Amino acid sequence: MQERQYERRELSDLSYERRRQLEGYRKEAEGLEEIRILCPICQKTVDIVFSDARGHKRIKCSRCRKDFVITLPRFRIKRR
Repeated sequence: MQERQYERRELSDLSYERRRQLEGYRKEAEGLEEIRILCPICQKTVDIVFSDARGHKRIKCSRCRKDFVITLPRFRIKRR
């Protein structure tokens, strides 16, 4: 199987509409708090989510190689 090669793109390569959409996402997240999700085994940061995140998330720790499913509202341990 051949490995895919992806072309590196810059923000300036995107269309005006796509750049405007990304800017809107950034503005929406400005007032939100970032929350670090830590591995329950080794305490390594595995992801960072915003305070409005809800639902379930599958995480895999790159340090201890364990795979977990977490519920985001219950996993708010460390705040950045």
